[in-house]
Amino acid sequence: MLRTSKCRIKEMLECMVFTSRDIFNFLSVLSKRDKVSSTFVDLDPPYSISKDRLDDNRCWSLDSLERLIIEMK
Repeated sequence: MLRTSKCRIKEMLECMVFTSRDIFNFLSVLSKRDKVSSTFVDLDPPYSISKDRLDDNRCWSLDSLERLIIEMK
């Protein structure tokens, strides 16, 4: 059952489209005390994949995010 659920969730995520606004809405609800550890894209040039707390990335900007999304496409 758990394996089936994981596969279903993975399929849903692969088909999902995240907009820059979605990402910023998500980041805005994170508080600094939340210990959200995950792999994420660092938007400060040079762009890199980092494993850290999301709120440690201080320079989130909509322009950088949109540029990064375009570059990744």
